Parts: sequence; structure tokens; C-alpha cells
Amino acid sequence: MRSRTPVWLWLLPVLTCGCLAPAGPFAIAVKTGSRQAWAWFAGSAASWIVAFTVLGLLPESESDSPAAYLASALYLLGALASTVYAVVKAPEVDWGPGPLPASPPPVGVRQAYDPNAAAIAGVQVARQKRAEALAIVHRDPDMARELRIGRPDLSRHFDDGGLVDVNHVPAATLVAALGLSPELAAQVVQAREGLGRFQHLDDLMTLAGLDLDTFQRIDDRIVLL
Repeated sequence: MRSRTPVWLWLLPVLTCGCLAPAGPFAIAVKTGSRQAWAWFAGSAASWIVAFTVLGLLPESESDSPAAYLASALYLLGALASTVYAVVKAPEVDWGPGPLPASPPPVGVRQAYDPNAAAIAGVQVARQKRAEALAIVHRDPDMARELRIGRPDLSRHFDDGGLVDVNHVPAATLVAALGLSPELAAQVVQAREGLGRFQHLDDLMTLAGLDLDTFQRIDDRIVLL
């Protein structure tokens, strides 16, 4: 399954009473490089700076003034919005690959074939390839499209570890590559055509009608291009 929301994204703002709330949007912006993420970070940092500047310049006699209340409200709203944004967006971010597969034995050393170990190694290799492919998607979407990441229905040379671009593949590929039933695949395609494209992974549940169990089974192989 795709990386879970890092606990520190909400724990850090809570422990610091919102002081470090901009850290979440900043981490997401650095990871994804998207303008939206940088805009969220800029807005979060700006609300923090403005609120503390106003509160710092007000004399103690005006601690109950409208300006003080407005600055406090700006600080709290900015911290809350930044934390919610970070927690909601975090599952869409590649926070790094999982453990690498074990190194092969030295040349000349024979080992008995273990089908279980081979199966585990195959899963780990596929996860690593998906992580590398997703990093390309976040860093350079145009390159990802040229490499045909998530398009097993097309001829290509790049191995993305089994990713499927649900914004473009036909229903037959959703069945073959993700194991959806023909009815669910048709449902996803119909929702996609109505929307134009899926914007977020959760759209497959909220807008295309996938149940939670099905979504959790396939969400680590979904990409949106």
C-alpha cells in the first residue's frame, strides 16, 4: 500500500500549539515540487509571520483589543488549515521506498531454490520499481507520460512495477492489471468520463464507487497522470 501519513505531520503542530504547522506544507512542497504545495506553505508561513508580528508589536495594554483577537484568529486558522492540508495530501506523496530486496549470494555460491523467498523478493523489487516510477511522476510528469508509466495497455520499455494510470487506461486493463470486476471497471471509466479525470486517489471511492477493501488492495498500484 502507498505510504501512510507520517505521524509527525499532525503531531508536530499539536505539540507546538501550531507554531510548526507550516512544516507539513513545506515537506510536501519539497517532496512534490508542485506550485499548489508551495502556495500552501507560503500562505501558512505568511499567516504565522503576520500574526506574531502584530501580537509582538501590540503593547500589553492592548492585549484584549480587536487587533489582538484578529491576529490570534489568523494564527489559529492558519495552523489548522496547514495541518489539515498536510494530513489530507500526505497519502498522495511518495515518502520513500520500502526496504530493498536482499543482496544476491556471491558468485559461485549455490543456494537451494526457495519459492517463498523468490516470491517475497519479487514483491520487493516491484515495490522499488513503483517507488522509482512515482518519484518520476511527481518530479517530471511529462517524462512519466513519455515513458508511459501506468500504461500497460501500450508498448513501452520502462518497467514501472505494475502501476496503472486510471485516468487513461481502458476498462479491460483495469480488469487485467488491477483485478477489478468488469462492472467495477466500467463504473470507474464512466466516472472518469463524467469528471474528465480523477484528481485524487480517494476520488475512486467517493466519485467512482469503489469500496474501501478494493481501494486498499490496489491503491499502491494506482497513478494519476
